[in-house]
Amino acid sequence: MKQYNNYADLITFTRASSGTALRPISYGDELVTNGTFDTDVSGWSVQSNATAVVTNGEVQITGDGGYNDAIQQQVSVEVGKVYRVQAVGRKITSDMRIQVREASNPYGTLSAKTFTSTSNETFIGAFVATQTVINIQLVQYAGGAGSGAFDNISVREVLFDQPNGTLTLFNHPTNIPRIEYDSDGNRLGLLVEESRSNLLTYSEDFTQWTSLDVSLTVDATQSPDGNENATLLASTGSSAFPRINESLSISSPTTLTFSIYVKENTGDNIFIRFAGTNFAGVGGTISVTSFEFATESFATTSGTSATSTYQKLNNGWYRIAITLSGDTFTDIRVSPAFAETNTDSTYIYGAQLEAGSFPTSYIPSNSGSTTTRSADVASIGVSEFGFNQSEGTLFVEASGFLSSYSSPYSLNDGTSNNRVQPYKNNSDTSFGFDVTTGLSSQANIVQTVSSLNSGISHAACYKDNDFSSACNGILGTPDTSGSITTYTQLEIGKPSVTANYLNGHLKSIKYYPRRLTNSQLVEITS
Repeated sequence: MKQYNNYADLITFTRASSGTALRPISYGDELVTNGTFDTDVSGWSVQSNATAVVTNGEVQITGDGGYNDAIQQQVSVEVGKVYRVQAVGRKITSDMRIQVREASNPYGTLSAKTFTSTSNETFIGAFVATQTVINIQLVQYAGGAGSGAFDNISVREVLFDQPNGTLTLFNHPTNIPRIEYDSDGNRLGLLVEESRSNLLTYSEDFTQWTSLDVSLTVDATQSPDGNENATLLASTGSSAFPRINESLSISSPTTLTFSIYVKENTGDNIFIRFAGTNFAGVGGTISVTSFEFATESFATTSGTSATSTYQKLNNGWYRIAITLSGDTFTDIRVSPAFAETNTDSTYIYGAQLEAGSFPTSYIPSNSGSTTTRSADVASIGVSEFGFNQSEGTLFVEASGFLSSYSSPYSLNDGTSNNRVQPYKNNSDTSFGFDVTTGLSSQANIVQTVSSLNSGISHAACYKDNDFSSACNGILGTPDTSGSITTYTQLEIGKPSVTANYLNGHLKSIKYYPRRLTNSQLVEITS
């Protein structure tokens, strides 16, 4: 049998975008030599017609207009590992760019940022090493003569799930699985989600939103992503509803979910309003939301077709979410106070608006346009483990099940014609186990359970004329008629070839190459 070091070696996983998850993160040793430019540019080589001078602890690079006017440093890395790159940069007379590139053909760019402001900007990115050597390039980038400055260049390996790791809202690079934890450091499991888009164009730079009688202090404190990039939103005490607001261009009534990370500063409340075209009230308001940090309560008033939830993170941060439906929404308004003389303030970070009836993981959207997170796609070929085609048992621990008919796994042949899979039976308290052969149902065992979102333990066995299922220690009614067929893969976090993703976490999947007894099914799920 093949030997694997961990789950990542066993499964085939793709996600054609980055994706965030709360996870213990620590970092390896610094790989960049002289990234702080304290006195000189030792460790860096000057490229083309660039000149580099260290002034006040930063390197100032001047070019004559060529796109290769840069300073460069080569760094050794390990293929397949994840690395974080950081830099502070600004333009003086022209745009500047940091880019991490492969050192040999095809010279692909792994991470990059163009600095267009004359004020210092901090860039933090992550990449997966594809070669053993990378080039870190600091480039004068305008295509015409000009200059700019850099400081605090850093590349360090990202170490996941270490005992000394700090819970961080980490943005995983493309095709890197997300193992998520709760705020107490408990491992929730593999996060598998459908594709979603953040319809807001600036999710972190709230200076791009319209403001009324508030002050905004950027980079005011550490955000959930571990960096000093949260914003302090403070009332000036001169308005009954001081706020920032973002106009929306949602063309027709729909179901939307808005979420934002908040942390108490002064005062206990944050207020969120949605404005729409079809509802009465001041300014067309359809929802006023109050979050009381001290008691962790979350209430929605003056709403219609609205639900609300909150999630505790760590270090005083919470993510609050509101789902509304039935209107053509025109704007979102966020306020730290709800009285004209009140000067309360609240830290905010990571606003998100998505089409759907529940919130998914945060999608950073800071480019002036909407941003899409791709779906998580995971599977294991049955040839990768000791699979028995004639009978078997599958055990799973999972939570989420936010979509109708969502499923933690599907054993199938690459089609929906032949499958063995558990599934949400279109209710948060009903769970089924389905066996289909040649598009014909062979077994369908349905059980009543408590809330699926809080998690289930489920085991099911399959064998010709012998099917059983147990959920949370309760045995369903066995089915003694039906046939199975040949299967080629185990899809993880979704039913076979459908879009009903788990939208939750898989803590464990186990396979037994035999049909366990009914009493064993009950025992292992209890």
